[in-house]
Amino acid sequence: MTRVADFAKDHRVHLLQGAQELFPALIEAMDAALSDIQFETYIFDFTGAGAQVAEALIRAAQRGVRTHLVVDGVGTGPLPKAWQQRMKSAGVQVRVYSPLGPLGLLLPHRWRRLHRKLCVVDGVVAFCGGINILDDYQDPNYGTLESPRFDFAVRVMGPLVVDVHAATVQFWARLQ
Repeated sequence: MTRVADFAKDHRVHLLQGAQELFPALIEAMDAALSDIQFETYIFDFTGAGAQVAEALIRAAQRGVRTHLVVDGVGTGPLPKAWQQRMKSAGVQVRVYSPLGPLGLLLPHRWRRLHRKLCVVDGVVAFCGGINILDDYQDPNYGTLESPRFDFAVRVMGPLVVDVHAATVQFWARLQ
């Protein structure tokens, strides 16, 4: 693991505010991807600005980039059928972490959720923060918001990305 004392050495960290800064940075990295994308998120909403991120995943997979997407079974729920088919056809490998069965959250083993928001592209750039793939002006429960959500993420380049990439690869393997 990277130690705190080593953090500043050879790292580049860029703070991104809201989806309006994160999504273009994610899309740019995905469009430049050469080998693999590891992506984990609690909520992936395929409408609004979230659809643009989904399109970038599809474009990467169509170019032959190994593309893994993990979403949470509660936060995202079942993927829309049209997006499921498009992603499958393009080669995006999708897993739903702990999908809810007929008893929903009544079973204690279903309480564990995937709340990470991580994306690693080619093992050289990582994104991490509190921002789900959800338009800043859209709330799944309340509709259109008057002002955007106030949340942040970081784009990281440097040795720390190796550890983040290893964590996402290990998590993907555990889901198989």
